[in-house]
Amino acid sequence: MNRLMNYKFLVSKQILVLLGLSIGLNLLRLAMFSNYSFIYMFWNIFLALLPLLFSSILYIYNDFGKLSKSFFVIGSLVWLVFLPNSFYLITDLIHIDHSRSVPILFDAIMFFVCAELGLYLGLHSISHMEKIISKRFTSNIKNKLLILIIILSSFGIYLGRFLRFNSWDILTNPLSLFKSIFQIFIHPIVNIDALLYTLLFFVLIYSTYRFKLSER
Repeated sequence: MNRLMNYKFLVSKQILVLLGLSIGLNLLRLAMFSNYSFIYMFWNIFLALLPLLFSSILYIYNDFGKLSKSFFVIGSLVWLVFLPNSFYLITDLIHIDHSRSVPILFDAIMFFVCAELGLYLGLHSISHMEKIISKRFTSNIKNKLLILIIILSSFGIYLGRFLRFNSWDILTNPLSLFKSIFQIFIHPIVNIDALLYTLLFFVLIYSTYRFKLSER
């Protein structure tokens, strides 16, 4: 039990505060305005929490010396598939002003808090995985893996926001998912928006993560 208490850092105070604010503001919106148009935000917040849960489990197993190679590979792949869900909360900012019955400033604050939560969740989860990777690979390989992880996550955000795919579609709807990805790569000019938004998400996540590292 005492050892487990040392893992409190796996969930930062900032995340706990932002999580409370995000849920609280969404509940307040329901109570004050009886508007259920954004009730799906509770589901989005839940999905955004999963990568942090997965990375925390992997971190603890790794620290106890019980993270086998197969567990590491499978767990990392599952984590990577769900990682875009954290950063996906940032894209929910596009919904501001879609509801006329709620003051736009209220929704702006609510979505901004949710976006900040998603960013913190994603960055914190990547930080967990970086610590695990650092113990298994050289610094050079680790840095390349981090770049690849963020690129794939950025592309995943695009697939979720614009093509409306979910993380579980890799199992439930793989043919449609991989067909769409294939079309993007064989027709890059037609699908230039995929490259553009993937690049934008990558720059945002990578630069923010590097800035976060410099503060450690």
